[in-house]
Order: sequence, then structure tokens, then C-alpha cells
Amino acid sequence: MEALAAYCGCSLSHLRHRFKEETGISMVQYIRKKKIERAKLMLADTDYPIAKISSQLGFCAESYFITVFRQETGMTPRRFREGLG
Repeated sequence: MEALAAYCGCSLSHLRHRFKEETGISMVQYIRKKKIERAKLMLADTDYPIAKISSQLGFCAESYFITVFRQETGMTPRRFREGLG
């Protein structure tokens, strides 16, 4: 986010404020939602283990990824993948 703020020529706090003002959600929430959207695609289109998907999306731990995925979708990544078949 700091690199984006620098690219835009403003401070990080200003960028965060303007982003929320324009979109209604914080930058962190937006990034989190985008990561979960990508995770859904990866779960559907690959046979990668959940740990690999978590790592590729930049989550610090598989358990945290599972927690975030459940908060966003109401189910675990494994259950999501099982429901596709």
C-alpha cells in the first residue's frame, strides 16, 4: 500500500481515507476480498493443496487463511472445494 501511495503522490493515510470514502470499504478489506476471490478460483481450477494456495496468496499461515476464508464465505476452503465436485 505504501508503494501505491507513493505512486499516487500522496501519503498512505490520505490514500486509505480516500479509498474508503470512494468505495465504502477499507483497502485492507478490499485486498482481503480479492484474495478470497482468487482463492476460490484456485480451489476450483487446481488441485493445489490449501497450504500452497494460502502461501501463494500471501497469508502468513494456513490457519489464518482458513479463518479468513470462512469469515468471507461461511465455509472452509476444503468444504468449498468438496462442494464443487
